[in-house]
Amino acid sequence: MKIKNCRFCGHKKLNLFLDLGYCQPADQFLSIPFSKSNAQIYPLEVVKCDNCHLVQLNYTCSGKILYQQDYPYESDITKQGRKHWKEFAKSVVKRFALGSDDLVIDIGSNVGELLSNFKNEKVKVQGIDPAENIAKKAETRGIPTINAFFNKTIINILKKKNLHPKVITGTNVFAHIDDISGSLNVVKAILLPDGIFIIEAPYLKNLLDGLEYDTIYHEHLCYLSVTPLEALFKKFELEIFDIDFQKIHGGSIRVFVQHTNGVHKRSPKVQKILEEEEKQKIHDINYLKEFAEKVVDHKVQLITLLKTLKREGKKVAAVGAPAKGMTLLNYCDINKNFLEFVTEVSKLKINKYCPGTDLKIIGDNELIKQNIDYALILPWNFKDEIMSNLKEFRDGGGKFIIPLPKVTIL
Repeated sequence: MKIKNCRFCGHKKLNLFLDLGYCQPADQFLSIPFSKSNAQIYPLEVVKCDNCHLVQLNYTCSGKILYQQDYPYESDITKQGRKHWKEFAKSVVKRFALGSDDLVIDIGSNVGELLSNFKNEKVKVQGIDPAENIAKKAETRGIPTINAFFNKTIINILKKKNLHPKVITGTNVFAHIDDISGSLNVVKAILLPDGIFIIEAPYLKNLLDGLEYDTIYHEHLCYLSVTPLEALFKKFELEIFDIDFQKIHGGSIRVFVQHTNGVHKRSPKVQKILEEEEKQKIHDINYLKEFAEKVVDHKVQLITLLKTLKREGKKVAAVGAPAKGMTLLNYCDINKNFLEFVTEVSKLKINKYCPGTDLKIIGDNELIKQNIDYALILPWNFKDEIMSNLKEFRDGGGKFIIPLPKVTIL
Protein backbone atom coordinates (compact mmCIF):
# COMPACT_ATOMS: atom_id res chain seq x y z
CA MET A 1 0.00 0.00 0.00
CA LYS A 2 1.38 3.39 -0.99
CA ILE A 3 1.32 5.85 1.89
CA LYS A 4 -0.04 9.38 1.54
CA ASN A 5 1.04 10.71 4.92
CA CYS A 6 4.22 10.70 7.01
CA ARG A 7 4.37 7.77 9.42
CA PHE A 8 5.45 10.02 12.30
CA CYS A 9 3.60 13.32 11.92
CA GLY A 10 0.91 12.69 9.31
CA HIS A 11 2.13 15.47 7.00
CA LYS A 12 1.10 15.05 3.35
CA LYS A 13 4.15 16.44 1.57
CA LEU A 14 6.66 13.61 1.04
CA ASN A 15 9.62 14.29 -1.25
CA LEU A 16 10.92 11.37 -3.31
CA PHE A 17 14.72 11.24 -3.63
CA LEU A 18 15.71 7.60 -4.20
CA ASP A 19 14.14 4.92 -6.40
CA LEU A 20 15.60 1.42 -6.06
CA GLY A 21 13.07 -0.17 -8.41
CA TYR A 22 10.66 -3.01 -7.73
CA CYS A 23 11.80 -5.81 -5.40
CA GLN A 24 10.50 -8.95 -3.79
CA PRO A 25 10.58 -8.60 0.04
CA ALA A 26 14.19 -9.15 1.09
CA ASP A 27 13.47 -11.95 3.57
CA GLN A 28 11.09 -13.87 1.32
CA PHE A 29 13.31 -16.80 0.35
CA LEU A 30 11.60 -19.27 -2.00
CA SER A 31 12.12 -22.96 -2.72
CA ILE A 32 12.05 -22.30 -6.46
CA PRO A 33 13.83 -19.71 -8.64
CA PHE A 34 12.14 -16.31 -8.85
CA SER A 35 11.71 -16.65 -12.64
CA LYS A 36 9.58 -19.78 -12.11
CA SER A 37 7.54 -18.32 -9.26
CA ASN A 38 4.56 -16.03 -9.03
CA ALA A 39 6.23 -13.96 -6.31
CA GLN A 40 5.03 -10.38 -6.01
CA ILE A 41 7.38 -7.43 -6.30
CA TYR A 42 6.80 -4.04 -4.73
CA PRO A 43 8.20 -0.51 -5.20
CA LEU A 44 11.25 0.39 -3.12
CA GLU A 45 11.21 4.19 -3.05
CA VAL A 46 12.50 6.50 -0.34
CA VAL A 47 10.94 9.84 0.60
CA LYS A 48 11.52 12.59 3.17
CA CYS A 49 8.76 14.28 5.13
CA ASP A 50 8.74 18.01 4.51
CA ASN A 51 7.57 18.67 8.06
CA CYS A 52 9.29 16.43 10.63
CA HIS A 53 12.09 15.33 8.23
CA LEU A 54 11.56 11.59 8.70
CA VAL A 55 13.17 9.54 5.91
CA GLN A 56 10.91 6.62 5.08
CA LEU A 57 9.61 4.25 2.41
CA ASN A 58 6.53 5.42 0.59
CA TYR A 59 5.16 1.89 0.28
CA THR A 60 4.13 -0.48 3.06
CA CYS A 61 4.07 -4.25 2.62
CA SER A 62 1.73 -6.25 4.81
CA GLY A 63 3.28 -7.48 8.06
CA LYS A 64 1.90 -10.93 7.27
CA ILE A 65 3.97 -10.99 4.07
CA LEU A 66 7.13 -9.74 5.78
CA TYR A 67 7.11 -11.68 9.04
CA GLN A 68 4.66 -14.56 8.95
CA GLN A 69 5.85 -16.68 6.06
CA ASP A 70 8.74 -18.71 7.51
CA TYR A 71 10.72 -15.64 8.57
CA PRO A 72 14.43 -16.53 8.08
CA TYR A 73 16.41 -14.09 10.26
CA GLU A 74 17.94 -15.33 13.52
CA SER A 75 19.61 -12.77 15.79
CA ASP A 76 22.17 -15.26 17.17
CA ILE A 77 23.73 -16.20 13.83
CA THR A 78 27.01 -14.22 14.21
CA LYS A 79 29.60 -14.04 16.99
CA GLN A 80 29.68 -10.26 16.66
CA GLY A 81 25.92 -10.09 17.10
CA ARG A 82 25.94 -12.38 20.15
CA LYS A 83 28.70 -10.30 21.73
CA HIS A 84 26.74 -7.11 21.06
CA TRP A 85 23.54 -8.37 22.71
CA LYS A 86 25.48 -9.63 25.73
CA GLU A 87 27.15 -6.25 26.25
CA PHE A 88 23.82 -4.48 25.68
CA ALA A 89 22.09 -6.44 28.44
CA LYS A 90 24.97 -6.11 30.90
CA SER A 91 25.22 -2.34 30.39
CA VAL A 92 21.48 -1.78 30.87
CA VAL A 93 21.33 -3.93 34.00
CA LYS A 94 24.30 -2.11 35.50
CA ARG A 95 23.28 1.42 34.52
CA PHE A 96 19.69 1.16 35.73
CA ALA A 97 20.35 -1.22 38.63
CA LEU A 98 17.89 -3.85 37.45
CA GLY A 99 17.08 -6.64 39.88
CA SER A 100 15.15 -9.89 40.02
CA ASP A 101 11.82 -8.06 40.48
CA ASP A 102 12.27 -6.00 37.31
CA LEU A 103 10.82 -7.00 33.95
CA VAL A 104 12.34 -6.42 30.50
CA ILE A 105 10.07 -6.69 27.46
CA ASP A 106 11.73 -6.97 24.05
CA ILE A 107 9.75 -5.97 20.96
CA GLY A 108 10.61 -8.15 17.98
CA SER A 109 12.49 -10.47 20.31
CA ASN A 110 13.37 -12.98 17.57
CA VAL A 111 14.97 -16.15 18.97
CA GLY A 112 15.45 -14.45 22.34
CA GLU A 113 19.17 -13.74 22.05
CA LEU A 114 19.02 -10.35 23.80
CA LEU A 115 16.55 -11.53 26.44
CA SER A 116 18.61 -14.62 27.22
CA ASN A 117 21.37 -12.27 28.33
CA PHE A 118 18.99 -10.31 30.55
CA LYS A 119 17.78 -13.63 31.96
CA ASN A 120 21.37 -14.60 32.74
CA GLU A 121 21.56 -11.37 34.77
CA LYS A 122 18.62 -12.66 36.88
CA VAL A 123 16.10 -10.22 35.41
CA LYS A 124 12.55 -11.24 34.42
CA VAL A 125 11.97 -11.28 30.66
CA GLN A 126 9.13 -11.34 28.13
CA GLY A 127 9.47 -11.50 24.38
CA ILE A 128 7.01 -10.35 21.71
CA ASP A 129 7.51 -11.41 18.09
CA PRO A 130 5.12 -11.83 15.12
CA ALA A 131 7.06 -14.65 13.39
CA GLU A 132 5.63 -17.94 14.65
CA ASN A 133 8.59 -20.11 13.61
CA ILE A 134 11.03 -17.74 15.34
CA ALA A 135 8.91 -17.31 18.47
CA LYS A 136 8.84 -21.10 18.90
CA LYS A 137 12.64 -21.19 18.85
CA ALA A 138 12.73 -18.58 21.61
CA GLU A 139 10.31 -20.62 23.70
CA THR A 140 12.53 -23.70 23.40
CA ARG A 141 15.35 -21.57 24.85
CA GLY A 142 13.24 -20.77 27.87
CA ILE A 143 12.29 -17.24 26.76
CA PRO A 144 8.52 -16.66 27.21
CA THR A 145 7.31 -15.14 23.95
CA ILE A 146 3.97 -13.75 22.83
CA ASN A 147 3.50 -14.46 19.12
CA ALA A 148 1.99 -11.15 17.99
CA PHE A 149 2.67 -7.73 16.50
CA PHE A 150 3.44 -4.94 18.96
CA ASN A 151 0.49 -2.68 18.22
CA LYS A 152 -2.78 -1.61 19.85
CA THR A 153 -4.22 -5.13 19.58
CA ILE A 154 -1.72 -6.48 22.12
CA ILE A 155 -2.56 -4.11 24.96
CA ASN A 156 -5.26 -6.33 26.50
CA ILE A 157 -2.95 -9.36 26.44
CA LEU A 158 -0.23 -7.46 28.30
CA LYS A 159 -2.61 -5.99 30.87
CA LYS A 160 -4.26 -9.36 31.47
CA LYS A 161 -0.83 -10.87 32.15
CA ASN A 162 -0.03 -7.85 34.36
CA LEU A 163 3.13 -7.16 32.38
CA HIS A 164 4.42 -3.72 33.38
CA PRO A 165 8.12 -3.51 32.49
CA LYS A 166 10.90 -1.41 33.95
CA VAL A 167 12.56 -1.62 30.53
CA ILE A 168 11.18 -2.03 27.01
CA THR A 169 13.75 -2.71 24.29
CA GLY A 170 13.32 -2.47 20.54
CA THR A 171 16.55 -3.33 18.74
CA ASN A 172 16.40 -3.12 14.95
CA VAL A 173 12.62 -3.15 15.16
CA PHE A 174 11.30 0.37 15.82
CA ALA A 175 12.07 1.35 12.22
CA HIS A 176 10.06 -1.70 11.06
CA ILE A 177 6.80 -0.69 12.75
CA ASP A 178 4.03 0.64 10.52
CA ASP A 179 1.58 1.55 13.30
CA ILE A 180 3.92 3.85 15.24
CA SER A 181 1.08 5.61 17.06
CA GLY A 182 -0.49 2.36 18.20
CA SER A 183 2.86 1.02 19.37
CA LEU A 184 3.76 4.13 21.37
CA ASN A 185 0.32 4.12 22.99
CA VAL A 186 1.11 0.61 24.21
CA VAL A 187 4.49 1.80 25.55
CA LYS A 188 2.76 4.63 27.42
CA ALA A 189 0.19 2.25 28.86
CA ILE A 190 2.52 -0.47 30.19
CA LEU A 191 5.88 1.21 30.95
CA LEU A 192 6.35 1.87 34.67
CA PRO A 193 6.51 5.56 35.74
CA ASP A 194 10.30 5.29 36.21
CA GLY A 195 10.71 2.92 33.26
CA ILE A 196 12.97 3.22 30.22
CA PHE A 197 12.20 2.57 26.56
CA ILE A 198 15.40 1.80 24.60
CA ILE A 199 15.47 1.64 20.84
CA GLU A 200 18.47 0.78 18.69
CA ALA A 201 18.53 1.16 14.93
CA PRO A 202 20.85 1.99 12.04
CA TYR A 203 21.47 5.74 12.03
CA LEU A 204 20.53 7.81 8.98
CA LYS A 205 23.79 9.77 9.09
CA ASN A 206 25.82 6.55 8.88
CA LEU A 207 23.64 5.29 6.05
CA LEU A 208 24.30 8.48 4.08
CA ASP A 209 28.01 8.78 4.94
CA GLY A 210 28.72 5.11 4.23
CA LEU A 211 26.51 4.83 1.12
CA GLU A 212 24.64 2.04 2.89
CA TYR A 213 21.71 1.94 0.48
CA ASP A 214 21.58 -1.83 0.77
CA THR A 215 20.05 -1.40 4.25
CA ILE A 216 16.96 -0.05 2.48
CA TYR A 217 14.36 -2.79 2.07
CA HIS A 218 10.67 -3.34 2.75
CA GLU A 219 11.06 -4.32 6.41
CA HIS A 220 12.87 -1.04 7.13
CA LEU A 221 10.01 1.41 6.81
CA CYS A 222 11.91 4.29 8.44
CA TYR A 223 15.55 5.49 8.47
CA LEU A 224 15.98 7.06 11.84
CA SER A 225 17.62 10.25 12.98
CA VAL A 226 17.17 12.15 16.23
CA THR A 227 15.33 15.19 14.84
CA PRO A 228 12.08 13.39 13.86
CA LEU A 229 12.32 11.07 16.88
CA GLU A 230 12.46 14.04 19.25
CA ALA A 231 9.25 15.49 17.80
CA LEU A 232 7.53 12.09 17.70
CA PHE A 233 8.15 11.22 21.34
CA LYS A 234 6.96 14.63 22.53
CA LYS A 235 3.56 13.90 20.98
CA PHE A 236 3.23 10.91 23.30
CA GLU A 237 4.56 12.66 26.41
CA LEU A 238 7.82 10.80 26.14
CA GLU A 239 11.31 12.29 25.98
CA ILE A 240 14.77 11.28 24.86
CA PHE A 241 17.18 11.56 27.77
CA ASP A 242 20.32 10.00 26.32
CA ILE A 243 21.86 8.62 23.13
CA ASP A 244 24.77 6.26 22.50
CA PHE A 245 26.42 5.40 19.22
CA GLN A 246 27.07 1.76 18.36
CA LYS A 247 29.25 0.22 15.62
CA ILE A 248 26.93 -2.67 14.76
CA HIS A 249 25.09 -2.77 11.41
CA GLY A 250 27.25 -0.13 9.82
CA GLY A 251 26.65 2.40 12.59
CA SER A 252 23.61 2.52 14.89
CA ILE A 253 22.12 4.79 17.53
CA ARG A 254 20.83 3.60 20.88
CA VAL A 255 18.16 6.02 22.10
CA PHE A 256 17.03 6.11 25.75
CA VAL A 257 13.47 7.34 26.30
CA GLN A 258 11.40 7.98 29.43
CA HIS A 259 8.06 9.50 30.38
CA THR A 260 8.16 13.31 30.19
CA ASN A 261 9.71 14.77 33.34
CA GLY A 262 11.03 11.34 34.27
CA VAL A 263 13.67 10.51 36.85
CA HIS A 264 16.67 10.62 34.49
CA LYS A 265 18.44 13.88 33.74
CA ARG A 266 18.64 14.71 30.05
CA SER A 267 22.17 14.41 28.67
CA PRO A 268 23.59 17.44 26.82
CA LYS A 269 24.52 14.96 24.07
CA VAL A 270 20.93 14.99 22.84
CA GLN A 271 20.87 18.69 22.04
CA LYS A 272 24.37 18.48 20.55
CA ILE A 273 23.30 15.71 18.16
CA LEU A 274 20.20 17.67 17.14
CA GLU A 275 22.39 20.65 16.31
CA GLU A 276 24.86 18.48 14.40
CA GLU A 277 22.08 16.97 12.29
CA GLU A 278 20.95 20.45 11.30
CA LYS A 279 24.50 21.64 10.65
CA GLN A 280 25.36 18.60 8.51
CA LYS A 281 22.10 19.00 6.56
CA ILE A 282 21.28 15.29 6.63
CA HIS A 283 17.60 16.15 6.11
CA ASP A 284 18.19 18.60 3.26
CA ILE A 285 16.48 17.28 0.11
CA ASN A 286 19.38 18.39 -2.10
CA TYR A 287 21.85 16.50 0.12
CA LEU A 288 19.63 13.43 -0.10
CA LYS A 289 19.46 13.71 -3.89
CA GLU A 290 23.26 13.86 -4.02
CA PHE A 291 23.28 10.61 -2.04
CA ALA A 292 20.97 9.08 -4.65
CA GLU A 293 23.39 10.07 -7.41
CA LYS A 294 26.21 8.32 -5.54
CA VAL A 295 24.06 5.17 -5.36
CA VAL A 296 23.76 5.14 -9.16
CA ASP A 297 27.53 5.60 -9.51
CA HIS A 298 28.18 2.72 -7.11
CA LYS A 299 25.96 0.41 -9.15
CA VAL A 300 27.99 1.20 -12.27
CA GLN A 301 31.29 0.56 -10.46
CA LEU A 302 30.19 -2.79 -9.04
CA ILE A 303 28.75 -4.05 -12.33
CA THR A 304 31.87 -2.91 -14.21
CA LEU A 305 34.06 -4.97 -11.88
CA LEU A 306 31.87 -8.06 -12.22
CA LYS A 307 31.83 -7.72 -16.02
CA THR A 308 35.62 -7.46 -16.07
CA LEU A 309 36.01 -10.60 -13.93
CA LYS A 310 33.53 -12.41 -16.16
CA ARG A 311 35.51 -11.52 -19.29
CA GLU A 312 38.67 -12.77 -17.60
CA GLY A 313 37.01 -16.14 -17.00
CA LYS A 314 36.91 -15.75 -13.21
CA LYS A 315 34.24 -17.49 -11.17
CA VAL A 316 32.44 -15.31 -8.64
CA ALA A 317 29.99 -16.32 -5.89
CA ALA A 318 28.36 -14.32 -3.12
CA VAL A 319 28.85 -15.11 0.55
CA GLY A 320 25.97 -14.55 2.95
CA ALA A 321 22.33 -13.84 2.13
CA PRO A 322 21.24 -11.05 4.49
CA ALA A 323 18.25 -8.88 3.66
CA LYS A 324 20.60 -6.01 2.74
CA GLY A 325 22.30 -8.24 0.21
CA MET A 326 19.00 -8.81 -1.56
CA THR A 327 18.62 -5.06 -2.13
CA LEU A 328 22.13 -4.94 -3.58
CA LEU A 329 21.55 -7.91 -5.90
CA ASN A 330 18.20 -6.67 -7.16
CA TYR A 331 19.06 -3.01 -7.60
CA CYS A 332 22.36 -3.80 -9.35
CA ASP A 333 20.74 -6.51 -11.51
CA ILE A 334 23.18 -9.14 -10.24
CA ASN A 335 21.85 -12.61 -10.95
CA LYS A 336 23.25 -15.73 -12.58
CA ASN A 337 24.68 -13.37 -15.19
CA PHE A 338 27.53 -12.62 -12.77
CA LEU A 339 27.35 -15.09 -9.85
CA GLU A 340 27.56 -18.86 -9.70
CA PHE A 341 25.62 -19.15 -6.45
CA VAL A 342 25.27 -17.69 -2.94
CA THR A 343 26.50 -19.36 0.26
CA GLU A 344 25.09 -19.23 3.78
CA VAL A 345 25.50 -20.75 7.24
CA SER A 346 21.83 -20.32 8.20
CA LYS A 347 19.92 -23.59 7.79
CA LEU A 348 16.75 -21.55 7.24
CA LYS A 349 18.16 -20.24 3.94
CA ILE A 350 20.27 -23.08 2.51
CA ASN A 351 18.69 -24.74 -0.56
CA LYS A 352 16.40 -21.76 -1.14
CA TYR A 353 16.72 -18.95 -3.67
CA CYS A 354 17.61 -15.31 -3.11
CA PRO A 355 14.50 -13.12 -3.43
CA GLY A 356 14.04 -11.65 -6.90
CA THR A 357 16.75 -13.89 -8.39
CA ASP A 358 17.48 -17.42 -9.61
CA LEU A 359 20.54 -17.66 -7.36
CA LYS A 360 20.51 -20.78 -5.23
CA ILE A 361 21.85 -20.68 -1.66
CA ILE A 362 24.22 -23.47 -0.68
CA GLY A 363 26.87 -24.13 1.98
CA ASP A 364 30.17 -22.25 2.33
CA ASN A 365 32.18 -25.39 1.55
CA GLU A 366 31.09 -25.11 -2.10
CA LEU A 367 33.41 -22.11 -2.58
CA ILE A 368 36.37 -24.47 -2.58
CA LYS A 369 34.62 -27.43 -4.20
CA GLN A 370 33.56 -25.36 -7.19
CA ASN A 371 36.86 -23.48 -7.53
CA ILE A 372 35.47 -20.00 -6.92
CA ASP A 373 37.98 -17.20 -7.51
CA TYR A 374 36.14 -14.26 -5.89
CA ALA A 375 33.62 -14.13 -3.04
CA LEU A 376 31.32 -11.10 -2.92
CA ILE A 377 30.57 -10.54 0.78
CA LEU A 378 26.97 -9.33 1.03
CA PRO A 379 26.93 -8.92 4.86
CA TRP A 380 29.92 -6.57 4.57
CA ASN A 381 29.32 -5.29 8.12
CA PHE A 382 30.53 -8.72 9.35
CA LYS A 383 33.34 -9.02 6.79
CA ASP A 384 36.15 -9.62 9.30
CA GLU A 385 34.32 -12.52 10.94
CA ILE A 386 33.35 -13.99 7.56
CA MET A 387 36.88 -13.78 6.12
CA SER A 388 38.22 -15.42 9.27
CA ASN A 389 35.69 -18.25 8.91
CA LEU A 390 36.71 -18.70 5.25
CA LYS A 391 40.47 -18.89 5.89
CA GLU A 392 40.82 -22.07 3.82
CA PHE A 393 39.25 -20.33 0.81
CA ARG A 394 41.60 -17.35 1.19
CA ASP A 395 44.69 -19.53 1.74
CA GLY A 396 43.84 -21.32 -1.48
CA GLY A 397 44.05 -18.07 -3.44
CA GLY A 398 40.45 -16.95 -3.12
CA LYS A 399 39.81 -13.20 -2.97
CA PHE A 400 37.01 -11.19 -1.39
CA ILE A 401 34.97 -8.36 -2.89
CA ILE A 402 33.67 -5.90 -0.31
CA PRO A 403 30.83 -3.97 -2.02
CA LEU A 404 30.37 -1.09 0.43
CA PRO A 405 31.05 1.65 1.32
CA LYS A 406 33.47 1.40 -1.61
CA VAL A 407 33.99 -1.50 -4.00
CA THR A 408 37.20 -3.12 -2.72
CA ILE A 409 39.08 -6.37 -3.40
CA LEU A 410 40.89 -8.03 -0.49
